[in-house]
Amino acid sequence: MTVRVVTLDNNIIKLIQSEDYKDRLQGEYFELLTRHNALANMLCKYNRGTLEFTPNTPIELLRGQLGIMETYLFILDYRIKNFECPDNWSSD
Repeated sequence: MTVRVVTLDNNIIKLIQSEDYKDRLQGEYFELLTRHNALANMLCKYNRGTLEFTPNTPIELLRGQLGIMETYLFILDYRIKNFECPDNWSSD
């Protein structure tokens, strides 16, 4: 069995480990975005028939997880942009 690891870049890790809760919140956003993108890429490969393994988890459950991740990303982005860091935030 091959274990696939999602790698977080050092900037995200620094944000997550920060003393400042606003930094940690932004780190949480970027960590979730990284994991969301990895799952979305996996599902795209599955849909194209190019996924190199068969997931143990039902695809519909993974699609549901992706949708929840998207909702959570939206909520984090909105919270950061409008309440926590309105002058210092770009999710682009």
